[in-house]
Amino acid sequence: MTQNSNIPNFEAYDIIEHVHRFATWAASRAAGTVKGVRFPVWKGRRICDAVGFRRLLGNPNLLPSQETMDDCHRQWRKQVIEAAEVEGVHFTHGMAAKLINVYFKTAYVNPVYASHPMVGALHPPIDRKLLAGLAARDVEHAKTWQAYRDAAWSRFDSDTYQEVILAIRALLGPGVPLWKIEYAWKGYQGKELHGSRDRE
Repeated sequence: MTQNSNIPNFEAYDIIEHVHRFATWAASRAAGTVKGVRFPVWKGRRICDAVGFRRLLGNPNLLPSQETMDDCHRQWRKQVIEAAEVEGVHFTHGMAAKLINVYFKTAYVNPVYASHPMVGALHPPIDRKLLAGLAARDVEHAKTWQAYRDAAWSRFDSDTYQEVILAIRALLGPGVPLWKIEYAWKGYQGKELHGSRDRE
């Protein structure tokens, strides 16, 4: 039987490539929803590839340590912004962070790796629903969360984004994985319960 040359060789398609493709799709869809700055998934893939996220897949020990995560994340954001400009897309630090955070959440925040300290150090995706949820639950700091919500995640500069991450760490306490902050995120319930304005 002759093999059809038009059929891709699936043997060369490994789990790292599989996860990378799904993570870039999810990250691109999440970051590419900002009005006036929308971009197709293929551009998001090229941005992720340019920064080299794929090489960090497959083993959480490849991720930055808890102590270096914020510095590495800041550098990633700068690299994402530069790569986006090459693609003709203008990213803010907030948008770059959304791309990064959804990519690594998709790749690593699962039952297999959730308790790993480097996975716990990954920044969670920040959006309006999360900040609104925190404002409703953290009464003591409600005005702070409301201010971040109203500032709009997609417009965050580097300093504002870092302030939000530090506030999340302070709320959770030492040693708590950052993905746990998403207890306050209600985006999974759909717009019919929370209104249609969910991206800004």
